[in-house]
Amino acid sequence: MSFNDGEADNKVAIGLFPKTARAYALETGSLQNTHHLGIVGRSAHKAAAMVVANFLISPATQLEKLKPAVKGKVPQR
Repeated sequence: MSFNDGEADNKVAIGLFPKTARAYALETGSLQNTHHLGIVGRSAHKAAAMVVANFLISPATQLEKLKPAVKGKVPQR
């Protein structure tokens, strides 16, 4: 079980799961993609934190994260 929606694909890619393995989401709802980003109100470097946050939510970065090898948390063999 995983909260990472790309984990099954990544483990298939490295040979840990069989090629027939597929992700499954519960019909009643599920938690997935539970990554969150926030900036502490008393942060000394709010502007720098915003630069990082804007980079992370940019369309280019989000597209890159869709690649299984990038965000899939692929375990070492």
